[in-house]
Order: sequence, then structure tokens, then C-alpha cells
Amino acid sequence: MDDSLVEGLRSALAAHCSAEQVRALEAGGPMALWQQLEPLGYADAFMDEAHGGSGLDLAAGFEVGFVLGLHACPLPLLETALARALLAAAGVPRPARPMVLCDAVATPGGALALPQTPGLQLASHALVQHQGHWHLLALAGHTLRAGDYRPRLSGALDALVLDQALARFPAPHTAGLLTAPLQAAEMAGAMSAVLAMTLAYAQDRRQFGRPIGQFQALQMEVSALAEQVAYAGMAARLGCAGSVAAPSVLRALNAKLACCEAAGRVVAIAHAVHGAIGITEEYALAIHARRLHEWRAAGASAGDCARALGRALLGDAVPVLAFVRGQLGA
Repeated sequence: MDDSLVEGLRSALAAHCSAEQVRALEAGGPMALWQQLEPLGYADAFMDEAHGGSGLDLAAGFEVGFVLGLHACPLPLLETALARALLAAAGVPRPARPMVLCDAVATPGGALALPQTPGLQLASHALVQHQGHWHLLALAGHTLRAGDYRPRLSGALDALVLDQALARFPAPHTAGLLTAPLQAAEMAGAMSAVLAMTLAYAQDRRQFGRPIGQFQALQMEVSALAEQVAYAGMAARLGCAGSVAAPSVLRALNAKLACCEAAGRVVAIAHAVHGAIGITEEYALAIHARRLHEWRAAGASAGDCARALGRALLGDAVPVLAFVRGQLGA
């Protein structure tokens, strides 16, 4: 990892994104963390230098996302950076507050809605993809449904009116695809944090006169957890290839799928090792677990990614191994 790229971010998160501060924001407290992070320039990281940004690619985005996930940053910082880059490229003025990206979905009655979106209640605007176009929507005045995993930070919008959009421009890719590699990077960081917490607890917690980490049955479970974390991290890094506006499609979807699959097992093993303390409000494991489950359902879900990869494999007249090496490998 390029420490120089994320040194300022890591320091800011260590000082202003503790578990207690995350809980305070989740409880409806002030969004002071945004005032600490926005001046560092990471919200402009993906914009071209000509537009005042840093011009970072997805590989650098992995580094940033990993650190954000490691510290359980509750803000949609990478989503804001991506949205600003898309707006700048289209010549649309960018809002100063956080933003999210999402794909509009049709309701059973034929209306449009926004699905559960991480950080929606923290955002001032949403960049919504519908029928091949982006629509910049101001969220002020809209009634948002509470988030499933973070009721006061995330959410959904049941009645979407795109005629109210402030701007409209072409969208070559869906929001689910563009956010998939960035979500995978954050998930990889969050799973690394869960692994570190689990290892520390297994060494500190004593049972029958010795640390529980010395029991073979538990060692096997923790080894499986570490394996999943390594697998997810490698897939996420491979998925962050190309530019943020045009990622490597199959690698991006494979990264999200791998992290979705790994996250379920990582959380399950971590909670099994921790026992009852893992679900208490005072312990940080639950913060990471909620975020991981939220990411699994957000944007391109595991099912979405698996179906897209399956169609690509079946439509390619090559053996499976050649497909994996050629389309998903480094």
C-alpha cells in the first residue's frame, strides 16, 4: 500500500473516526467528520487536475477505500469523489456536500424509486442513473425511508421524480458497476479490521487457564477467517483496474462478488469467536458487521454480479480457466 497517498487520511480518521464518534453520528449527531476530511482533498481525488482534482485512478482508489473501510468511516467519501468526477467531466457544477450514486428502480406500481443506498441521509444530492443517463437530484425536501442497517445514515426514496433533476447527461455505465470496485475496496478494509479484532480477542480472552486462541478448533476457524480476508483483499485490488469512469467491467463485478461472499463468512466467524460481547453496543465489531452487510446488498449485489459473470462466461467460447486468466486475472 502506498502510505504517502493515505497518510493524511489515516491520521484524520484515527483522530476523528473512533468507534465512539461513529456511534454518535449513527445516533444523529453532527457531521463534524466531513469538515475534517473534505479539506484534505479526497472528495476531489478522482477529478482531473484540470478541474482541480488529483486525477487518481481506481488502483489509487483501492488504497483510499481500504483505509476508509479499515476505520469504519461512515461517510460516502468515495461515492462523493466519483460523483464529482462525473459531474466535472460533464461540465456540471458540483455540490459542496456529500453525494451518493445509485440506479433508479421500478416499483410494482410502475413508479421510480431509489433502493437502499449507503449514506443517503448524509448526502445533499444523489446522482441517479436511469435509462442511460445521469440525473443530479437534490435530496432536500424529500422524505427518505430509514436505512436497513444504519437507520439514520442510509436510506431509500420511495417516490422518485426525475423531472426535478438539476442536470442530466449520458451515463455509459450503471451506478452499480461504477461503485462495485470502490465498495469492494472498503469491504476489504473492513474485513481486515474484523480479522485484527478477532485475533486480538482470541489472544486476550482466557478460558480453562489459557487464551482461547490456543485451542485448535478455534485456530481452524480463525485461519478460515484470515483466508477469506486475504481472498477478498486480492479480488478487490484486482477489481480496481482502469479509470473510475470506465472500470474493467468483469474484474469490478468479480471483486464485489468475492467480497460479498467473503463478508458473510468473515462476520459469522468473528461473531462466533467473540461470543456475546460481539453484539454489544460498546464493542466495535458490530459497526463493521453492519457496514459489511449493508455493502453486500447495495448497488451491484452478489446475485447481480454472479449473473453478469455467468452470462459473460457462457458467451465466451473459451475454457473456464482461460476465461478466468484472461478476464479476471492480473
